[in-house]
Amino acid sequence: IDTDMHEVFSKRLFKINLTREEEVRGLLSHGWDVVVQMAANSTNAKDALEKPYIQVTPNAILNSWVFQAAYDNKIGQVIFPSCTVAYPNSDQPSKEGDLDLNKVSGPYFGVAKMKLFSESLCQFFAELPNSQTKFTVIRHSNIYGPHDRFDPERSHVFGATIRKVVESQDGKVVVWGQGKEVRDFLYIDDFIKFIEMVIDRQDYKFDVFNLGSDQPITIAELVRRVVKI
Repeated sequence: IDTDMHEVFSKRLFKINLTREEEVRGLLSHGWDVVVQMAANSTNAKDALEKPYIQVTPNAILNSWVFQAAYDNKIGQVIFPSCTVAYPNSDQPSKEGDLDLNKVSGPYFGVAKMKLFSESLCQFFAELPNSQTKFTVIRHSNIYGPHDRFDPERSHVFGATIRKVVESQDGKVVVWGQGKEVRDFLYIDDFIKFIEMVIDRQDYKFDVFNLGSDQPITIAELVRRVVKI
């Protein structure tokens, strides 16, 4: 931030509604260098199955305003953490070019399409003739770490598993399905290191990166490891 903006940004935390154009433009009009768009309307696996539409509209709106305001204010770089949910199940690691838009299906269809729409907006603004903003899309696997969500209504599988094990009264842990589902879990510090690398090294106006731990495990194995710890 420029020196003359020090007084304006004496606070470290701003609470705004990212679905409101005027609030987004107000925040992004003060000379930021990089925007990491981590904000999202997010719930849990149960909602994804029963109400798969609830995450689509608010996320499409807030991402649209953030990207447009960043472009209009000539912010140097926007980093958008997307998701691997659009990839089909595979026994092999997925490359960025493996994404087939015609094969996006299942309970996460709506969320996947919303993410892909947001990714296309990144490319659109990056490639406009007068664009001074680089856009980076990171399709990351499941992130875990301190300050995760552990409440039963909003936690994802990693946090939910820890809670189930800690609160178990009879030595039994209930797991959805057969426990054979395979997931890749990425530690938050590794994710942050990759963001720092992208800020320092990306040269292209628009780029997409897959990011994972390359150490996938089954849900049953995750439970066993948490129990052991």
